[in-house]
Amino acid sequence: MLLFEKNNNSLALVEEHSLQNDGSYRFYVLPATYLLAAYQDINSDGSYQRSEPATIYGGNNAENAKSITVDVNSQINIETLVITQHLDSEDHKDITLKVKDDHTGELISLDNSRFNRDIGTLGLWKPLSFNEQYGAGLYLLSPYNPKLTPVIFIHGAGGNPREFSEMIAALDTKRYQPFVLHYPSGVRLDIISEYLLSSINKLQTQYQFLQFALVSHSMGGLVMRSLVRKYQMNKQEAKIVFAISINSPMMGMSSAAQGIKMSPIVVPYWYDVASDSPFIRQLLDWPWPDEIPY
Repeated sequence: MLLFEKNNNSLALVEEHSLQNDGSYRFYVLPATYLLAAYQDINSDGSYQRSEPATIYGGNNAENAKSITVDVNSQINIETLVITQHLDSEDHKDITLKVKDDHTGELISLDNSRFNRDIGTLGLWKPLSFNEQYGAGLYLLSPYNPKLTPVIFIHGAGGNPREFSEMIAALDTKRYQPFVLHYPSGVRLDIISEYLLSSINKLQTQYQFLQFALVSHSMGGLVMRSLVRKYQMNKQEAKIVFAISINSPMMGMSSAAQGIKMSPIVVPYWYDVASDSPFIRQLLDWPWPDEIPY
């Protein structure tokens, strides 16, 4: 699924989802006008080729497609898109589409400056600035190796992947390969787990791995549990072989609830971390699957 922001006669790709099985998707967006499209990535290369079936919502090209206007606090449901055609275009070249500031799949070192502590702090208190300056991503720390099981590390509030340095250094490199999630931790947790779900699906489509594991710290444990819940709700291509959370507030935090009441500035994720929040209740009411060691 591809979501384009429409500004006069120009289009910018702002989000994408790699779908599996049931074909459901969800985008979290700012108020604007958008176009929605989809294509079948037959060769699993992450790019659209003219030979691949595709469709645009409400039409067969950008000129006659149906625009989707999103206002503040609005929720829009789109009817099922059926991919049965090829997009009309005067350009018959293959098209590589890249979402701005989405770094999923990129190769990086833990020494990279984007993992500095001050940038993690920026993502906590000013998540929009983080997104504009750095962008989120599910990164690879070494070239993908099909013989190894990916282990996805999820940092907590104000954190960064470098906090897992010692654990990553201690991984059995004959069995496991580290992936690291880097994200603006001040946003709502449902948005973060949705982004992680999309990123995992994207990399699984590209590399066809059959299993992966999850390691999380602090608030990242809530993101992990939300991710597992969403991942297990529909049959997926890859199996979660184990999950670990370290010092995670699975019951929520009363201090976050107090912060919402007392603080003149409320960080969005506090609403989810607060004890007895709808987010916490949803996770606690959902039974952890027996087949995933935790």
